[in-house]
Amino acid sequence: MSFNVIVNPGEAETAEDRLAQWLAGIADTAMEHLEQLRDRVELRVEIALDESIVASNSQELIEMRQTTEARPAGVQRLYRKRFEERTREIAERTADRLYTEYRRRLAALAEDLVENTRPGRNPGSVGVLTVSLLVHQDAMDAVGVELADIRDSQPGVQIRYLGPWPPYSFADVPEVDS
Repeated sequence: MSFNVIVNPGEAETAEDRLAQWLAGIADTAMEHLEQLRDRVELRVEIALDESIVASNSQELIEMRQTTEARPAGVQRLYRKRFEERTREIAERTADRLYTEYRRRLAALAEDLVENTRPGRNPGSVGVLTVSLLVHQDAMDAVGVELADIRDSQPGVQIRYLGPWPPYSFADVPEVDS
């Protein structure tokens, strides 16, 4: 169960009795699930793209930059804003294109995969994929090798590789009746 779960007493039983009854009721299922998680770890992978690096070879942006430099200062400001928007759009299109490939590559190495939402992002970058992977301890190196290949093959890619942790994201237990 997650942190800070409170078990309330029932009308005729204590909170401890309710917890013991619940644990007894799910014992077989919980033990089976824990056995499936034995020797497994959770790895968190976050992949993003640096907007400026990804868009740096865009012919449209190269021409826009040249056009901007020839304009008066006030107009340059408007062009810079449009330049930033186009840079972000190009990076987002690239991220959309890479998402399926990266997800497939990581899923092939994992026994399970859970997509996570990341509350914020680094300025100047666009997210591609944020996942938790359930892998056998022996497969951790393969995940690292795959991420190194992704890093080496995509200019501007930013990778956070965290863990190993206990497989919290994969340790669901039956709901508690209120």
